[in-house]
Amino acid sequence: MPNGQGNIHKQEVVREVSDEWLVVQALVVIVGLFLAVGRPMLKLNGTIVKLDSSVEILNKRFDRFEEENKDSHARIYKKDIDQDETINNHETRIVVLENK
Repeated sequence: MPNGQGNIHKQEVVREVSDEWLVVQALVVIVGLFLAVGRPMLKLNGTIVKLDSSVEILNKRFDRFEEENKDSHARIYKKDIDQDETINNHETRIVVLENK
């Protein structure tokens, strides 16, 4: 093999090896980018799921609270009406007794 052809062959081998290392470097960069971006995204997704379930629980509790509040107010209003009737009845009795 003449000396010139040997150098050309070595250059081609070096070029092929360097091309392979470029591919490996590109894959390493892609994997690093995925880890750098993907891991926080997965954590964020987990946090969003937890927040979603917390909001759902709070909505259920609030709905139950509203229902209990309505029931409580209904009892209070009924008691108020009953007391108004009792007070009116007593007032009528007092007026009748005073007029005797």
